[in-house]
Amino acid sequence: MNLASSLERTVLHPTASIANLENAIGEAKKYPLAGLSVPPFWVKKVKRDLDNLPISLATVVGFPFGYQRTETKLAEMKIALQDGATDLEVTLNTSALLSPTASWIKIELAKCAILAHTHQALLTVIIEGSLLDDDQIRTCCKISADAGVDFVKNATGFVTGHLLISSLVEQITLFRQSLPLSVGIKAVGDIRSGEAAKRLLAAGASRVCIANSVDSVLI
Repeated sequence: MNLASSLERTVLHPTASIANLENAIGEAKKYPLAGLSVPPFWVKKVKRDLDNLPISLATVVGFPFGYQRTETKLAEMKIALQDGATDLEVTLNTSALLSPTASWIKIELAKCAILAHTHQALLTVIIEGSLLDDDQIRTCCKISADAGVDFVKNATGFVTGHLLISSLVEQITLFRQSLPLSVGIKAVGDIRSGEAAKRLLAAGASRVCIANSVDSVLI
């Protein structure tokens, strides 16, 4: 297995600088990575600098809490698509999930899926797994699959502390058991070695998101 082709480099921390982005772009050019995820502000620049490299260019929508209005998320998506994003990572509205308005989540994600797919882009939904119990995770996975999403991501990386790799593997296993095979999984966590990445892939992850240097995972 070519591990690099299952890795997605992320540069989403609040202090992300030009230097951080250029390092990530350099890694994307060096290795056959699956994707690169950057803040919305930088999508246009990164798209230009990737120079038609065949890699998924993702950005976040409704990040990091997901409680923006649906109209706001759709507006963010339209701008990101215009700037060149090919994967829209929409944060699920956990506040709505825990409220009587939970039925609105599927409607919102379906609208997002239609917009993304109309522009030949992917839709990823970010579910903050560490805030939810197992039944709530199963519910979110079903809602996401029924709405037509392409990927589910298990965390934003900012709301809760990093899970131990053993706990992260258990969480990804639960996501995989709760989703049809047609929906991929992006694993987010404190992943610093190739062995950790391989464990997550074996548990059912389709892509492993790396916030630090890819070299530390591949070498």
